[in-house]
Amino acid sequence: MEQVLIKDENLEGHYVAVKGFNDPSPIADGKDPQEVHALAIRKGFKNPLIIYVPLHGMIQIY
Repeated sequence: MEQVLIKDENLEGHYVAVKGFNDPSPIADGKDPQEVHALAIRKGFKNPLIIYVPLHGMIQIY
């Protein structure tokens, strides 16, 4: 099963802050997860979810 939260090619290789699993709208992005989290907090989101959007074709094993 494949679940995709973010399909924007411009965000590949970035950390992205989203509102949550039920609303995966990007609210901040960048190369450093701490900076992305801080930016989302400054934008007024108290508990943002930070995810990594892999590069196209990147294999990730969980």
